[in-house]
Amino acid sequence: MIFLKADRQILLTGYGLAVQNLKEQVRLFNEKKIKAKDLYAKLKKSFSGLNYWQRWQLLCRLETALRLRPLKVGIFDHTMQLIGGGQKYGLLIAQALKENYQVSLLVNKKITLSELGQWYQLDLSGIELQVIPIPFYEERKMNVIDPAHALSQAVNPFKPISAASMNFDLFINNSMLEMVLPLSPLSAMIVHFPERGQHRFFYGDYYRHIICNSQYTARWISRRWKLNPEKIISPPIIIPDMPDFHQKEKIILSVARFEPGGTKKQLEMIEAFDEFLKLPSSAGWKMILAGGSIADNPYLQKVFNRAEKIPEERIKILSNISAQEISELFQKASVFWHLCGFKETNPANIEHFGMSTLEGMAQGVVPIVFNGGGQREVVQEGQNGFLCNNLEELVQKTELLITNRQLYARLQKQARQTAEKFSLKNFRQNIRNFFDPLLKEYLFQNESAD
Repeated sequence: MIFLKADRQILLTGYGLAVQNLKEQVRLFNEKKIKAKDLYAKLKKSFSGLNYWQRWQLLCRLETALRLRPLKVGIFDHTMQLIGGGQKYGLLIAQALKENYQVSLLVNKKITLSELGQWYQLDLSGIELQVIPIPFYEERKMNVIDPAHALSQAVNPFKPISAASMNFDLFINNSMLEMVLPLSPLSAMIVHFPERGQHRFFYGDYYRHIICNSQYTARWISRRWKLNPEKIISPPIIIPDMPDFHQKEKIILSVARFEPGGTKKQLEMIEAFDEFLKLPSSAGWKMILAGGSIADNPYLQKVFNRAEKIPEERIKILSNISAQEISELFQKASVFWHLCGFKETNPANIEHFGMSTLEGMAQGVVPIVFNGGGQREVVQEGQNGFLCNNLEELVQKTELLITNRQLYARLQKQARQTAEKFSLKNFRQNIRNFFDPLLKEYLFQNESAD
């Protein structure tokens, strides 16, 4: 466990002694050595030196330890209404934990579980969803909740989420929103990347546990927040049946959100494809750019406008299509392009991991991706794909790949083998291996904690 402010508070106030006393009284009660009135009398005495928040946390543990209610887990994501890898990560955590705990999703914009399940092809039955509007953004009619706008405010706009966290035994902040103060007995922050440094609304060091998605992200958490993540749990992908590599079509595919800021570099990929089409080896090849988008996205319109300069039969732009449709594209495609991070100086705009890259690799799509960020942890140059530093290299390595069948077959096989290491089964096991011991100890069921 990371030594955070929450731990310092425990040590300084004697809260830890109160927890040990609670554990002992629960044990005696379960063994029928004391009655309920005696248990409450003993606890009342140990509670006397604690503040309201600490007493409330102990009462939460008492309720669950005595099985008066199920253990509650709340998973918060302020971007859940958008399609993306980070959002899917949170839903998969919910799916892994719902078997043993009562799990709720906390979101800020209207969305339904059926929509989320359809987008990501996930069974979300048994999970509750709570929509908690944030007045600051609703009053300004902001469709996207950009935390950067909160920094200029006198009062933290995310206080409603902090208040909601008190309703859970374990609060998981899946969207690395460091402005949310956790008030639950247990808390964890999933950091896909620390987009901002420390500031006056920074509560990252109040979380008892920090998990991140890649070594790249871990390094930047250490740099920007002076915190060391406790665990790296890489995002998973669904491993399909072994694809028929011989049924591949001449398709270069890219799957990434059409970010309003253009950080996924779809425009640059169109430029590269335009150059690629000048090569004799490009005959019969086409490009497909697919990804989620917000409504009225100016960047997406720019992408459409640029694509119009290329023959219609050679390029296709698809926004907000289903996970099933994306899977079908992966089945057909031969080459995967991803340029997130190209010409970026802000480390937050460089790919933090690369789930889409792995999803393509699992279906035998050979990746050629930008040489930076978390992509280096997935793609090894010349072994299971290629890394590129500029558009010229992207085009050159694409030509090399499609004109050398032996090379293509070797990289395709290795790409599939790499992807299999990131299976959904392994991810679920990693999540349970991390959270189950914490929650068992919370329920005083972990005898090794004695």
